[in-house]
Amino acid sequence: MIELFGNKRRNTERKKVFVDLEGYGEPGYEQGTCVKAVELRHFTDLKAVTDMVFQDNILIIEMSLFSDGEERRRDAVEAIRAMADDRGGLSSEISDRVMVLTPPGIGIDKCRITRRGM
Repeated sequence: MIELFGNKRRNTERKKVFVDLEGYGEPGYEQGTCVKAVELRHFTDLKAVTDMVFQDNILIIEMSLFSDGEERRRDAVEAIRAMADDRGGLSSEISDRVMVLTPPGIGIDKCRITRRGM
């Protein structure tokens, strides 16, 4: 019988190489952008939101527990929109209590899914 592929045993042990990963960040953080869910409770919390905006994060801002009144909440929404405009990003109110803010280069596509034929 002729051996077509040979019956040699190959050396399956390979030289192990050490790779130092200390200089690398966690996966998903290469660009420095991440999605942050923020709960805005007071108008003074806008300082922390401003810091997150200037770090080029995507923010989902939830305001259902806003305790400074409806007028102050509207002022906060306008301040957040102004921040987005100043940075060249976008902002969109998803509902009366949820808002999305993105850094420059990331768009917002708001679409409605409807049920048909039922």
